[in-house]
Amino acid sequence: MLTELVFDPTSKKVSYVREVSKNNRLVRWSRFSYDERHELKSASDWRGRSIVITPDPAARRISEVTNEAGLKAHFIYDEKGKMAWAEVTRQEHMVRVPMVPTNQGRPKPDVPPELKGAAQDLGALLSELTGMIKLAGVKLSFEE
Repeated sequence: MLTELVFDPTSKKVSYVREVSKNNRLVRWSRFSYDERHELKSASDWRGRSIVITPDPAARRISEVTNEAGLKAHFIYDEKGKMAWAEVTRQEHMVRVPMVPTNQGRPKPDVPPELKGAAQDLGALLSELTGMIKLAGVKLSFEE
């Protein structure tokens, strides 16, 4: 696998990554843009997926993530800076999903049965985002 990286001249972070298989049959790419604070602002990939990321202006963590289909997750943090809730919105319908810490350092939904659909939407949205950034090794923070 051959990997090509292009860096944003202002942020000095990866703005484009492309992977090509040795036989040139598989081409995967992701494109990234950054805000004035050099925080990740958006990501898109070869599958036509795109995500817009809104940082928390008070801390270096993610406040909101929205995909091309309009699925949105807004993250609410507790007084210790840990993610406590995710408000998941699809087609103007918002569901608040409680989050619990895990051993991997990432919170996960603590879901009663009536919130399973919203938790699945949240998981899909975060998987989409991590799939795009994995190629470039971009790191995200959901905690201070």
